[in-house]
Amino acid sequence: MFSNTLKKLRTDKGLTQSELAQHLSVTQQAVGRWEKSQTSPDYETLKKIASFFNVTTDYLLGKENTGYYHDPEVAELAEELRTNPGMKVLFDASKHAKQEDLQYAADLLKRLKGDEE
Repeated sequence: MFSNTLKKLRTDKGLTQSELAQHLSVTQQAVGRWEKSQTSPDYETLKKIASFFNVTTDYLLGKENTGYYHDPEVAELAEELRTNPGMKVLFDASKHAKQEDLQYAADLLKRLKGDEE
């Protein structure tokens, strides 16, 4: 159902209704009514929502159950980050690392794995 999907996408991204409304150039009340299934966005706004969350309109409307990501490889990586605590730690640590530190870590992991070049 659109209302539940929208609310989940919004809360997963850590946004308030007001913040989402600003991104979409609509009112907070409009977002609230969508999440309560009182109204639905027009087609152009639905496309904006899909683009903002990087999902398809079919996903928003409940016609597609492939998750948030269009690319299966990206979906697989996202699921790995979600379910593997070690991967999440590595990913979080890499967000603010210097490029040379990331390369050093990647080389170290390759050596540990036995994939030395």
